[in-house]
Amino acid sequence: MNDRFRFRAFDEGTKTYFDNAMIETLAPISTWLKNGWIVEQCTGLKDKNGNLIYENDIIEIIGNGGKKLHFRVAVFSRNGGYYFPDAPLGYSFDFLDSHLYEVVGNIHENPELLEDK
Repeated sequence: MNDRFRFRAFDEGTKTYFDNAMIETLAPISTWLKNGWIVEQCTGLKDKNGNLIYENDIIEIIGNGGKKLHFRVAVFSRNGGYYFPDAPLGYSFDFLDSHLYEVVGNIHENPELLEDK
């Protein structure tokens, strides 16, 4: 099965991730949703370290002047596209160059990473 069809779930109550579950039926997702967990889809892409990039991951890129920039990843579920909802105006990225990005956290466990903008 393609990595694009991997999902993970975050339980806000226990602050725990259920990572890298391969979904072969919709039953696990349905159970996760009934439990009130946040379900996140894999982009199918890997960062420069070979880590899968998931929805709500925070990625780091090196911007102009060598400054480290952090952006949250979001997934368009309808067309399978990706975008960076926290990116300042004027920044655009090509997700095909995902080997330039590094996953440094996620919005649930590391929200402070987005505060440096």
